[in-house]
Amino acid sequence: MSSFSAYKKWFTYIFIAVAIGIILGAFGAHALRNKLAPNLATSYETAVRYWFFMHLGMLALCVLGLVKNITFKSLYALAAGTSLFSISIWLYVFSGFNSFAMATPLGGVILVVAWLGAAWELKNA
Repeated sequence: MSSFSAYKKWFTYIFIAVAIGIILGAFGAHALRNKLAPNLATSYETAVRYWFFMHLGMLALCVLGLVKNITFKSLYALAAGTSLFSISIWLYVFSGFNSFAMATPLGGVILVVAWLGAAWELKNA
């Protein structure tokens, strides 16, 4: 059975993650403006965008979990996939090492599997 205490850590994590996303978005829009090559700026923006969308989706799952008394175990995979996806892009943008960018597709695969897992969890609740 889901309760607020079961989701409290997730709400806290998500609120902090969204705050970090705001900081990184503002940093990209202001401090990095005209300092990154266009392809790197696009990559940076993509990482920020995915960071926001995935955490907002996680927030929706938490609210749905509370309303429907479901504990979404897929939240762990969503947090891991989002972190791997976005952070690997940011590391690539700032370091130029292609090896960081190679982790990005794995983060994307984890995200797809996690969202399918969330759908499965909801279906079977």
